[in-house]
Amino acid sequence: MAMLYFMIFYMIGVYVADKQLGDEAFVGAITSVMTICTAIGSIVFGGIYRILRNKVYWPALMVIAIGYFVLAAADSQIIAAVMLAIIGFAWPFYFCFFYTYCTEIVPSGKSGLSTSIVASANGLAMAASSQVLTYALEASGGGCAQVYPVFGFVLIAIWVVSIVVQRVRSVRLKGCSTGEV
Repeated sequence: MAMLYFMIFYMIGVYVADKQLGDEAFVGAITSVMTICTAIGSIVFGGIYRILRNKVYWPALMVIAIGYFVLAAADSQIIAAVMLAIIGFAWPFYFCFFYTYCTEIVPSGKSGLSTSIVASANGLAMAASSQVLTYALEASGGGCAQVYPVFGFVLIAIWVVSIVVQRVRSVRLKGCSTGEV
């Protein structure tokens, strides 16, 4: 998931050039907007996490998946900028969740190690993002408009698997508490 977000964020210049939406100044502006929206989402995360708990990242997956489809179809700076702002706001509900969750599932003495592992995974995803997008563009012979929907479908698949896994765990835990399993 992180790699799919980083493909949008770090490779936004490729998208803007492919769609002929603007110049370097526009790339800088929408990158800044995404960053500001990510900061706002990070601040809001705690309150939403309190309500949704381990499901807090599900809406983010769908928002970013839908974002890939919208960006592929968009031929407008305004639509692209708004969608990227929404994606920027959604991203923390994924990455903040994993930083939070990893500290909840390990003994307190291991929380530093667990957050380091999550950070390492994010770093690897960041490093791979440009390569994956570049290879996908080369393999398709097209531009971002052609490959972004594929990434959107991958995110939808991750969303479905996340829901199924969460439900199976919930049923198993419920069975364990009642002695049925």
